[in-house]
Amino acid sequence: PTSPGSSGRRQPIATRLPAALSPVRLRSLQLASNRIGPVGARALAQALYACPTLTCLRLARNELGDEGARAFAAEIEKAARASVSTIVLTELSLASNGVGDDGACALAVALKCSGGHYRGAAASAPLRVTKLDLSANRLPGPAAGGVGHPL
Repeated sequence: PTSPGSSGRRQPIATRLPAALSPVRLRSLQLASNRIGPVGARALAQALYACPTLTCLRLARNELGDEGARAFAAEIEKAARASVSTIVLTELSLASNGVGDDGACALAVALKCSGGHYRGAAASAPLRVTKLDLSANRLPGPAAGGVGHPL
């Protein structure tokens, strides 16, 4: 979904989420089937900083693909490098988004970084995701088999 931007061009609504979520104390956000796409995925990852009480984010069926998974992962990794510790997300669902090996690998690296394994990361890492749902994506059987289990 899009809305008119200040320049008259249509912009994904998800790009306005950081400002919209900052005064809200959400614990769970479910945005399944909203055509968020890669641009929205990056905006949502950025919005996590504005919503420090969010523990569960479900983005199933949002056409993220590898590009969206990589964009989300890039923001997570950026937070890890900056040692930002305001994000408490523990559950992330990206089910049915057309994510393949590239997107899944980017997420794995970013989540490992955010868990304090990144060189130089502070002891209090930005994310402690313990449940990642990548079911019904373009992943081989063995890779998808561990989905939903603690990381």
